[in-house]
Amino acid sequence: MAYLDRIVDIYQNEENDGISEASLETVKTAALFMFYHYYNADVTKLDELNNQFCFLTGDIADIIAINNNYYEDNTIDFITVLPASIMMNLDKLDFTKVYNDFLKKINEVVANVIVRNENSKNERILNKFDEFEVDDNTQFNVIILCNYPVEVESKLWYQKGANDFVVKNNKIHFQILFEDDILEEVSDVESPKDSVPRGELTLFDDTVSFFGKEKSFLCFISAKSLKDNYLLYSTHGLFASNLRYYVKSAKIDSQIINTINEEPENFCYFNNGIIITCDDYSIDNGKIKLINFSIVNGGQTTNLIGRTPFEKDFAVMCKIIKNMYANQLDKVDFLSKVAEASNTQKPIKAKDLIANRKEQRLLKIQFEQANMFLQVKRGEKIPKDIYGEPWQNAANDNVAQMIYSLVYQCPGSAKNSKSKLLEIERIYSKLFTPIYNSFMFVSLQHLKVGFNNWVKKLKKVEKYGSSKLGLGKNGDLLIVGITGLIYKLLSNEELFSKICSYKKFELNNDNEDLKFLISQNDIGELPLFNSNLVNNIGKNTFFSFIELIFINILIPAYELFKKDYPTYSYGNFAKTDSYYYRYVVPATINFVKNAKNQINFADIFDFSKSSHVIIDRTSSFDEYKPGLEEELKEYRTRTSKNLGVPAYEIFKNNQMASIVRFKIRTVDELRNTAKLSAMQCDKYGEFICKIVAKYADISDYKSE
Repeated sequence: MAYLDRIVDIYQNEENDGISEASLETVKTAALFMFYHYYNADVTKLDELNNQFCFLTGDIADIIAINNNYYEDNTIDFITVLPASIMMNLDKLDFTKVYNDFLKKINEVVANVIVRNENSKNERILNKFDEFEVDDNTQFNVIILCNYPVEVESKLWYQKGANDFVVKNNKIHFQILFEDDILEEVSDVESPKDSVPRGELTLFDDTVSFFGKEKSFLCFISAKSLKDNYLLYSTHGLFASNLRYYVKSAKIDSQIINTINEEPENFCYFNNGIIITCDDYSIDNGKIKLINFSIVNGGQTTNLIGRTPFEKDFAVMCKIIKNMYANQLDKVDFLSKVAEASNTQKPIKAKDLIANRKEQRLLKIQFEQANMFLQVKRGEKIPKDIYGEPWQNAANDNVAQMIYSLVYQCPGSAKNSKSKLLEIERIYSKLFTPIYNSFMFVSLQHLKVGFNNWVKKLKKVEKYGSSKLGLGKNGDLLIVGITGLIYKLLSNEELFSKICSYKKFELNNDNEDLKFLISQNDIGELPLFNSNLVNNIGKNTFFSFIELIFINILIPAYELFKKDYPTYSYGNFAKTDSYYYRYVVPATINFVKNAKNQINFADIFDFSKSSHVIIDRTSSFDEYKPGLEEELKEYRTRTSKNLGVPAYEIFKNNQMASIVRFKIRTVDELRNTAKLSAMQCDKYGEFICKIVAKYADISDYKSE
């Protein structure tokens, strides 16, 4: 298909060598879907995309890639492509056996991977699967991609076949997407819709109950008319007002499907219905004509009605809320409150809930004024026709990571616990309440793209296993943190003088005064980079600066770290703030002291304004360290692979929860409180206690 050449062009334009041309030809259907669905067409994420592929083994039923589900927590997607040979005969009567045989083979592959049934055929998939966190509650999606356009009724039949496919493991779910679904993923990014301009629903009966001065109303609508709107607009604005954009890969609610098929007359008894917001409407001859409308609650209901074949029409409860405000900001605020209030029945991620907050809307406006698009909720698509450059694409959780790294000097926590930055109110307020310089955001976006280009170049010249390459793949936020620290030291003479007064042995992880000095919001209102550097942006911009940091700071710091922790990885080094303060911060301070009069930093940074920092510490330093659980998980995964034993034999999730909760520091406590067995304590107890010791003085943080 010609449209699939789009992904090939993207790879060639970005000079990405993660996937060979031959391999890309084989997997380009999956690559195109994943690039737009999971990564919002962000070319800085191509390396991350490449890492999800496990490629083909030549069988008719192959898993091509594995990814964490974009919308649902603790859900893993297996991506495969329906072979052309199966689609040669689209007659569904003849197709049934072949289709079911394909589903059976895919299910067998996935089931063997989940239970880790090792054989040569599944080795690549098993190795990739081992990179994901899996527990007893993990669900698995099998997404089948098909390159063929099909008629609506046939499409519904195929989808129903996938949805209804019965397997022994009830945690495995199937869905099939066709050419138009893949193209809609692309169009949602290229030109997303905020709402459906015009549409029509059919009243199931004449009962309409009005409320409010604007005359919003309650009614019952025809399920078939709702289905018609789903088929026309499901990815073209129908779910734009929801806290989350429409979740195509949501777990199938078998009870709703059963009600649709077996007892549609009882649908209103068992279902809460849907809520629609609109700018205006009219009711005439049993038809509701809507203008600029979107479903704010009831996405799963609409999805199941839209994708389930049924003959008998039935009633669906519907609340239609008309916007009462002329001012755009007031309108958005009102609709956001409706969305938040009506979406409390199902778990919502922190990223979804904060999307409604005033500071997020103002930040989004600030980014737009700086010619950048800020994604503030999952599934929100960037209009690539307007924001086509990589640096113009941002997401609020990534922005939070960069602020926490640059301004507050916590790159380890930023990398290790991205969701925590949005969930914990104290940290959220710290990050998003202040006003930041718009050009600082522009600078950070360009640094992100520059670092991505530098890593791509590094892959071509560095041999596998080199420290430089390993740090390059893991050190994106370390670079942001080091950049912020250099800028802090150089933009404030008083701070620089105070830091220089410390003796060498005082530049360590335990110096709370040092942490207090460098972790304040003293540069948030400064522009960061020299405008000439940013305005003359090119593919190799920042290369010299990044090389300078790596050679003089990051590599020497990592080498000292490896002497102390020879078995730890690049990921360990990058994900822990204590290592940043113990190894990276002293190296950065010494570098700036030595290079201040030798390097013209004004070519890199904007020093037109100086920073303002509190020199005298008047309160205890509030350091956020959420890394204990993550470090325990990393130890378990690493040990499991090294020793060839199941992860649960090292410690189970409930045992880990006790270790984290009680900050267990002795082997006896592991045995008595966390209920580790004698074997677990003998083999792993000492190592577990060493990890906990680093975090034992940390107070628990609770979301306010």
